[in-house]
Amino acid sequence: MSDVYMLDILSVSEEYIVPKLNESILKNRTHYYRDERWYLDDSPEIIELDPDKGGIEVPDILLCNEFVFFSDKLKCILENCGVDYIHYKKITISDEVFGIEEVFYLACIPRIDCVDFERSSISNKEEYDYNDGIVPFYNINKPVIIPENCGRYEIFRILGSDCGRIYVLDGLYRKLSSANITGIGFRKVKE
Repeated sequence: MSDVYMLDILSVSEEYIVPKLNESILKNRTHYYRDERWYLDDSPEIIELDPDKGGIEVPDILLCNEFVFFSDKLKCILENCGVDYIHYKKITISDEVFGIEEVFYLACIPRIDCVDFERSSISNKEEYDYNDGIVPFYNINKPVIIPENCGRYEIFRILGSDCGRIYVLDGLYRKLSSANITGIGFRKVKE
């Protein structure tokens, strides 16, 4: 049985850059959040830094308004590890004042069905008729993830959960934790 880790995105800090999200990105928030990649526009974009937030340090992962951005370095590491199922949109974050021009990728991370609902801590659980084709979004406080149900997905979000937490399986965790990635930490998920 494989261990599961939750990503702690540390880039929500005063020292790291904060992108100023434009309308074309914000209008797709729900599609990124729910992993509805077929609705997304792949056209590269250039955005500025938010002048009222953050600092000038550039991490390898950014979290901004529930959007997750991977640096080119992190994207390459994931691809070299065989992770080919994340949908990316190239974003250049630029600021003339600080002389910053960094390439990031807005990441649409798959949501997969891998939770043991009977052993997980869930609030506001409602009964749904799955035959209607509606997948409910539960507030899963403490998920119990079944690694065997993850298939080939080593980095993922939980289908049926209203939270944006990102999880990784043990093999990918080991590779990422030894890759000198900034702005990220890991917490082991306990059963």
